[in-house]
Order: sequence, then structure tokens, then C-alpha cells
Amino acid sequence: SRSGSNGSESGSNSGSSVSRSRSSSSSSQSGSSSCSSASSSPASDKSCSTHSHHGSLRSGVTLQSAVSTPHTNNSSPAVHSDDRRPLAICVRNLPARSSDTSLKDGLFHEYKKHGKVTWVKVVGQGSDRYALVCFKKPDDVEKALQVSHDKLFFGCKIEVAPYQGYDVDDNEFRPYEAEQDEFHPKATRTLFIGNLEKDITAPELRKHFDQFGEIIEIDIKKQGSNSSYAFCQYCDIGSVVRAMRTLDGEHLGNNRIKLGFGKSLHTNCVWVDGVAESVTEKYLSLQFNQFGPVSHVAIDRSRGHALVFYDQIAFAQSAVKEMRGVAVRGRKLQVDFASRECQEAFYDHLEKQAGHNTTFENSVQVSPQGVTSSVTRGFETPSSSSSSSGGGSSRYPRYSTQPSVTRSYARGTVV
Repeated sequence: SRSGSNGSESGSNSGSSVSRSRSSSSSSQSGSSSCSSASSSPASDKSCSTHSHHGSLRSGVTLQSAVSTPHTNNSSPAVHSDDRRPLAICVRNLPARSSDTSLKDGLFHEYKKHGKVTWVKVVGQGSDRYALVCFKKPDDVEKALQVSHDKLFFGCKIEVAPYQGYDVDDNEFRPYEAEQDEFHPKATRTLFIGNLEKDITAPELRKHFDQFGEIIEIDIKKQGSNSSYAFCQYCDIGSVVRAMRTLDGEHLGNNRIKLGFGKSLHTNCVWVDGVAESVTEKYLSLQFNQFGPVSHVAIDRSRGHALVFYDQIAFAQSAVKEMRGVAVRGRKLQVDFASRECQEAFYDHLEKQAGHNTTFENSVQVSPQGVTSSVTRGFETPSSSSSSSGGGSSRYPRYSTQPSVTRSYARGTVV
């Protein structure tokens, strides 16, 4: 069972490329938007000024010289590397009828092919409007300039130049951030790792990626004869986000890897992060019961994690879709489907926390009508555990509706 997929497994990534957070119209679409004048008006405090450029470039889209923008805030970060090489490009002659949001979205998807884009901003109005696309590395700027000859963007032949100046305010005060967070619609506990060397091994990947969090499983897939890709399942989404922000676009061996959210295998169990101390199992089950009858809830207090079990996968699908980012008792929930490996790791951690003779409140079983009852939750010890017909221990409610109890730890009455 895979928690994440690609290619034939219909993951959120196609091939080795990473599916990103926003959908955009292809830059090759017909130009339904009219183009603003190719000649820019004199530079104001919000526009790019032109200087002489070293070297000659073939005709087509105008690749201007390094441009700079006057700034009024001396604390604004400079958009260049430590060695003064530009980290951004300035894009002019933008489609006049396209909104700032669609421009940012489209430019991000157009230029992410050539390097790690950290943000996109649109500045100014009318014919003075231009965009800044900032990259992680100066080498990415050079690649972006090389591919911008004769480039049509939403039907307009854009003008592109390296940008060497100070950061500016975005028109909408909300730049397109390439970074993704734990509440992104496609956020999962599974990290997709694309464009790996063909002979990469799981121990090698673990050595590079276990710095970001506890790894549950690593699954490597071959892609043709030259490369491979992998899915690294963590115990939480935050670990995936940290890995993406740190290593996306970096080299692993000779290859530049691409990272993104892997697609989770849908199960009848929902993994939840961000459970507040004041949230009881009964209260959490009531929050999730709106999507279908909850059969079981377990909470790991030490981590603020929980598992919510349904009888049907469709109920879990609705819960994952609707509960992402919802605030419960002051904390926003992170959600994902809980794979079998995730469930095993969850209960293993509970057992380690509990010891063998500790009384604690950890779970509640709920009737189909939503009436909560006081129960005793059983955990099997390694010496007494036995495999069910589904291959899992009876301590996991996903595989046994009524868990058999070998050694039990009494739980308190749910209030």
C-alpha cells in the first residue's frame, strides 16, 4: 500500500516534476488579453530603468540590461546574492487585461521549469506595470534569461531583464509565495522526491532526509533506465514542508532533485495534527461526525496527533477535504489520510509513551448513532500479538472493528 503516487499511480506530480499549489493557464494559450505597449514609459519609483547591457542578444523579445528600482525603505532586502549577482528578473510588456493574480500564477508556473522560484510580485499600473520573479540561485536567473528569447506570455511578447535592486511592495500586498505550508490543499505527510539517480538507495535518502523529522517509510520507484523517484512518508506534514523548503532544487549526487507533496492513498482513517490539550476524544469525534459516523478516535497527547476512524472511505475523504485548516479550540488542524504504516507508527509511539503499567486516556469508540460510551482500549504486547487475516495486529481498529484485548490499559471515562 502506497502513501503517495506518481505516473501510473496518479500522484500530484507528473513524471519527475512536482505539482505545485496553484493551477494556471498555460503560457502558450492564445492571447485573449490585449498587450500593453512594447515601449515602456519613463521609469517611475515603481518601474524598471534601463542601462547598457554587456554582450549582444539576438532580436526578438528585448532582454534589457540589469535594472534597478529606487527604494524608500533602506531596510528592504536587496534582490541579489552575496556576490552581487541578480536573483530576480524583471518582466515587462505584460498583458494589459490580465489580473495581477493571474500574472503571478502564470509567471511562477512558466519559470519554475528553469529553477527554484521563491516569489513573484507584480508592481505598478497600466503600461508601467511589471513583474519581478525571484529565484533561489543566480544561475537560475541566467537560465531564465536564456529561455526568454521570443517568449510569448498570454499572447504577448514579453521583455525580460535581470533585476538588481531592492525589494518592492506587491500591488496586492501578497506576493506569490512558492513556498508551501502545512495547510496547502495538497499537503500530505508524504514527500515526493523526483529526478533521483537511478541507483539511489533508501539508506542514502534516509541519511539526507531524516534531519527534517521522523521517517515512517521510504519507497523508491524506477523511472526508465536513467533515473528514479521516491516517496518518503513522515509522521507529520511539517517535516515534509521543512524538507521542501530546504532541499527543493538542490543537488543530490549529480542530479538536481525536485520535491513536492506526494499523493496519499485514501483510507478510512484520518490523521490529525494540532489537537489542543482541551480537546477530548468525545469532542473531536463530534467535530468529525458531521461527515459520517465515527467508529473510533485515538489521541496522542504528547504530539497533539489523533486518528479518526470511519466505516467508509468516502466519509474520510470528506473529512480530509473539509477539515484542513479548521480551527478547533484555538488550533488549526492539519489533516491527511492515515496509511497502515502511519497507524502502526502512531500506536507504537503511544505504547512507548505509556509504558506497560500506565493508566491513561487515549481513545474512544463511538456507536453509529454518535453516542459515546466508556470503553477499555487494549494494546497487545509484542509477546502476545497475533496477525489478523488482513495482516495487521488486532490493536489497529482499521483491521479489526472490535479489537481483541490481550493486555489492556484502563482509560478514564470520557466527559
